[in-house]
Order: sequence, then C-alpha cells, then structure tokens
Amino acid sequence: EVGKEGKKLEGEVLKIAQRNGIRIVGPNTQGIVNTGANLVALSLNFPTVRSLSRGKGIAFICQTGYFYWDWVFRHPELGLAKAIDLGNMSDLSHTDFLQNFGDDPQTQLIALQIEEIHDGARFLELSRRITETKPIIALKAGRTQSGVRAIAKVLSQRC
Repeated sequence: EVGKEGKKLEGEVLKIAQRNGIRIVGPNTQGIVNTGANLVALSLNFPTVRSLSRGKGIAFICQTGYFYWDWVFRHPELGLAKAIDLGNMSDLSHTDFLQNFGDDPQTQLIALQIEEIHDGARFLELSRRITETKPIIALKAGRTQSGVRAIAKVLSQRC
C-alpha cells in the first residue's frame, strides 16, 4: 500500500475483487469485531471474542488503527457490539458501514472516527435518515491546523 508500486497492487486487487463480486475492507486495516456473531477478525493476535465485553448495541466505525485498538480493547466498558477499522478504504467506506449499522435493529448508537469521507452527499443523506431513529456520534480528525498536518502526513505515506 506504500508508494506507486503499492498503489498499483492495491488497484489490481480491487479490480480482481470487483470482477468476482468480492468486497474489501482495507487494506491497512486492524480488522472487524462483532461480539454478537462471535467474530474477531483482526490483523494482530487477540485471544478470543470472550475477552471482550458483550456489546450494548454500540457500533464503531473507525479509520485510524490507534483509535480502534484503544476503544475496542483498552476500554471494554464502552460495550462495543460491532467495530470496524476501515484502513485505506479502497472499496468499502464509512458510508457502507453507516448504512449497514443504520439498518441493523441491534445497533442502538453509531460512533465514528473520521479522517476523510469519500462520498459526502451519501454520508449526509444516510446520517439524516439514521438520526431519526438512533444517535450518531462523530469525531472528525484534521479540523485544526496541526490536525490537518497530521492527516496530510498519514495520507502522504499511503500514496
């Protein structure tokens, strides 16, 4: 995923996936957790889903691995039922999971950590619809000058 060669490989993988009807989370993702389905699919070793608290209907959509690990594993008292780290979003993005969690009757609240949004119009439309029935809490990175520099550094490392 780093440099021109990495971007080229990422594009090739995406084309193969699209041709075969496969969706991709990432690359550069920490993984997915769904405590209700006993699913822990992580890039790093973690004991079991039993190590996590049983969720309280909170779904977390994250774009930064640090926030993901901190919220999911260092703060189990949050009671996250579902968590996804999006990574580079070559295919699936905030809006895909926002729609999924918005339509999920078990999800009572959606928390987001956002660096960038690929489809702002769709994101706003979904957010308006979903907040009629459940709250959405969002943390947007890169709003201050130092935040913009930090995001630019991360994005430049991905290109």
